[in-house]
Amino acid sequence: MTERAAMSGHPAVGGFEFDGLRARVESSNPADLEWLDEFLCPQFGRIEGTGASCTVRFTQDRPRFERLVASRQPAAEQVIDCFALDQQVIRLPSWDGPDGARCILDEKFHCVYVIDADSSAVEIVASTTRRGPRIPAMRVIREFAMNHSLNRGHLFIHGSAVAVGESGILIAGPSGSGKTTLLMHLLSLGDTTYVSNDRVLVRSLPEGSLLAGMPAITTLRSTTLDLYPSVHRLLTDSCFNHQRTIGECKQAAIPIAPWSDGRYGLTPAQFCRLMGVRSRATAFAKVVLMPRQTHRPGQIELQRLHPGAVARHLRESIFGIGCWLHETNVFALPADRAVTAADELQRRCRRLASSLPVFECRLGMQAYDDPSASRALVAGLLG
Repeated sequence: MTERAAMSGHPAVGGFEFDGLRARVESSNPADLEWLDEFLCPQFGRIEGTGASCTVRFTQDRPRFERLVASRQPAAEQVIDCFALDQQVIRLPSWDGPDGARCILDEKFHCVYVIDADSSAVEIVASTTRRGPRIPAMRVIREFAMNHSLNRGHLFIHGSAVAVGESGILIAGPSGSGKTTLLMHLLSLGDTTYVSNDRVLVRSLPEGSLLAGMPAITTLRSTTLDLYPSVHRLLTDSCFNHQRTIGECKQAAIPIAPWSDGRYGLTPAQFCRLMGVRSRATAFAKVVLMPRQTHRPGQIELQRLHPGAVARHLRESIFGIGCWLHETNVFALPADRAVTAADELQRRCRRLASSLPVFECRLGMQAYDDPSASRALVAGLLG
């Protein structure tokens, strides 16, 4: 994927494409590009680093990082919306940089984003190797792509997606509804391929609703892992780290450690390795499942929803970047900066609701006890 220059000091160069957005990526460390490639693909396509829509450069340069931070003028800086997550928008301090550029400080990752005046190029200057620029670079590329897709009239759903054979299943719902647990259950049934977790792009095409995965870190809670003891053992015996490639994890041989809140974080590739499944970029949707945990005895029950009720539930499942609280799109091409209005997002929800069967998926306390019943249920859903 990377183009390594023969002369020392030249950057490694690669490129990624999503829904027509072509991002050229440059790094002073080729290993960072290998991590990006493993994280983003196959949901993003690999391209040569020419004819790009935008450019993202990232490097570790502590002296330059310190000079950029020293150029801050607190009286003139702003706190602006930068990255959309499922429940919040990350807001960071911004100030005017050299030559009309905008500087943004990300203290969590010890880096400064330097955005060119025309917004088509972003340089990420990191101060340390402890966290490095990998996740910030992934977020910038992803934000460019999501803003571009929204501007093209598509819809991002807070959800997961799998393909059973060639048929796609979209799992949609707010945080805590059981999407990741249901995703893991479907992936464990066999003949199932991973498409996405946490966020899914829905493209309305003449052929149908195409589900496209948007890569994100998969977080696994102990309550989810308790339902899959064998997966839990594989995870705790692994050396996975979401800031390393699978190869780097194997080489480092450092046992996985949970985050401070007890959750585990995995890259999409690490999650697929854990579940023993393949990954694919897209699938045409046949059905939408909206999980709801009943906390009562019972297995899985399906109730088909009326399109009016579906549109209402989907509005609650719009991913954070579509939220009207996201006031500025700094990581976007000039043509993609406009924030999509709430009524337009609702129109897209109604369009999706009218095009697919949608079921409330009621998850009882024994929902995942009988895989054969679940296989029959899925087979019935997909005809």
